[in-house]
Amino acid sequence: MGAMGQRLALRSDGVEFPIEASISQAETGGKKLFTVILRDVTERRQAEARNLLLAAIVESSDDAILSKDLAGTRIEMNNFRP
Repeated sequence: MGAMGQRLALRSDGVEFPIEASISQAETGGKKLFTVILRDVTERRQAEARNLLLAAIVESSDDAILSKDLAGTRIEMNNFRP
């Protein structure tokens, strides 16, 4: 059946939080069985928001900002123009 997409769930204290839900169907003994998996994606959404903020800061910087991997190879650089 696939993914149901992102939805909101309700904690016992009444606070809503984002979840991803997926459902699958199986048949055994002539009966249909459904499995639902719910994931709290609060931390993932917060990390995505932080990454977007950091990317905006780097791209808007007047300084050259670059990143290197552990071997010292440049892997990324902002749009610095002197």
